[in-house]
Amino acid sequence: MTERLIVLVTGATGFVGSHLCTRMVDDGYEVRALVRPGSQRLDQLDHFQVAPVRADIRDPDAVEAACAEVDIVIHLVGLIRETRHNSFATTVAEGTQHLVAAAHRAGVKRFLYMSAVGADLNGPTLYFRTKAEAEAVVQVSGMQWLIFRPSIIFGPRDGFVATIRQITRLPLAVPIIGHGRFRFQPIYIDDLTEIISRALHKPEVWNRIYAVGGPEPLGFEAMVDEVMRIEGRRKPKLHLPLWYMRIVASLPLAPITHDQLTMLLQESYCDIQPMVEAFRVQPRTFRDGLEAYLRNGS
Repeated sequence: MTERLIVLVTGATGFVGSHLCTRMVDDGYEVRALVRPGSQRLDQLDHFQVAPVRADIRDPDAVEAACAEVDIVIHLVGLIRETRHNSFATTVAEGTQHLVAAAHRAGVKRFLYMSAVGADLNGPTLYFRTKAEAEAVVQVSGMQWLIFRPSIIFGPRDGFVATIRQITRLPLAVPIIGHGRFRFQPIYIDDLTEIISRALHKPEVWNRIYAVGGPEPLGFEAMVDEVMRIEGRRKPKLHLPLWYMRIVASLPLAPITHDQLTMLLQESYCDIQPMVEAFRVQPRTFRDGLEAYLRNGS
């Protein structure tokens, strides 16, 4: 890299963002982290050697100030489920619209957006629809754009494998929703950050959408089995019928929402050949990724 480019990362204190900030700093970029005012995770940024910029993604003026002098925006902010203060409409769709407009006004040249496998304006859940709305905004931004649609992302400090580890430690049996064969295509976090890093030096990959995943689709139960194998845990599994889980999803403070259940049924797998050819990355298997950090007790 001949010049020190400035990269603004949103969602920098999250799982993907924290790993990406480390990678960007190691690669010689000047990294700014867009942090929501009042964030309790601000102290984490000292470890990543990035400059925090306080701004709410829903505040156009504050976001524009954060984009000043920035060369590349990497937009990672997203939601898995809505809360009282954050909705898919305001955070995913409107938030992206504000950020894109601010970045364009500030003279940002490139905008990378992290979407999701299944993004679709006519999708079965608000999550998928707002992801697609955000993609549409990015594509008409007037900047060079790049959209990644990942399946499940896993690695140290993630939420997905952490949840599997939690349920495998429950007494008596491990709960599995339905038949347990709903497919995912998990990609290891270091492989994802490698792809993003390479993208910043490959002008030919821009203005395109890439599905991002590991080398193989895996059922949820198969992933549970891998985690238990590595951690040396043996336990019977209890398959919970879908009708029962729909009732559970209707309860207050349910561990899963109706939309999340719908997304599970839709599955999350993809054709990664365009990704492999464009970025020359051979993603590691779920087993190899788990071995990379669970063996060390991470």
